[in-house]
This record gives sequence, C-alpha cells and structure tokens, in this order.
Amino acid sequence: MGDRGEIVEISIKTPIIFNGYLYEKAKIEIDHINYGLDKTTKELKKIKRSSFTLDDVMEFLEVLQDQFFLPKYSDGEREIYAIEVRCPIKEKSFGKLFRFVFSTATQYDKVISTITIFRIRD
Repeated sequence: MGDRGEIVEISIKTPIIFNGYLYEKAKIEIDHINYGLDKTTKELKKIKRSSFTLDDVMEFLEVLQDQFFLPKYSDGEREIYAIEVRCPIKEKSFGKLFRFVFSTATQYDKVISTITIFRIRD
C-alpha cells in the first residue's frame, strides 16, 4: 500500500461512547482525508479535494456519540465502518452528504482511527 501521508493521534476532548465502548483517542489520516488515494497507485492524489482540519474531523467523530453501527468488515481484531453522514461543520459543506470511513480495534487501546471522509452526491 502507498503512503497515506500524515497520521496524527490526538486525545478526544469529550470521550465518545460508540457501540458500547468508550473512546478517548483518535488517529486521523489527515492527508488521506484531504487528498484521497489514487485507485491505481494507492498513493495520495496531487490535488486537494477538501480542507478539513483536525478540529473538523473531531466534529465528524462527535456524530458517533451514543450510536451503534454494524461494521462493513471485521476480522476479530479490527472493525471497519463506512457510514453516510451530513457534514456537521457550518463553514464547510454544512448539511452535504459525506462518506465517513473509520475503524476501531476495541481489544487494544480504545482508539478510533479515521481513515477518510469524502463527499458523495445525494
């Protein structure tokens, strides 16, 4: 797999309870979110598709508070989710539909890993 760019681990200001687990940290693939990956090379694209900040991504994560979703993929150690969500950020595409892809590994360190967020047409 190609370079996914900068990955930042942060503490969540208000811990998130999702699928019955408490999450206090998040790993955010900020370059993957803002550039996307080329389907062929799996490298980051050259042209920026969005300008989300870490705080913006935190707003997307807050949408998960007290929710329950079934994973799209699970291997017993990691679960990957892909959900459709309306953008919660007033200054950036507020109310537009986005696909929010993230993973969890509840057996380990209670971290939500945000893989990518991208606009889809509704």
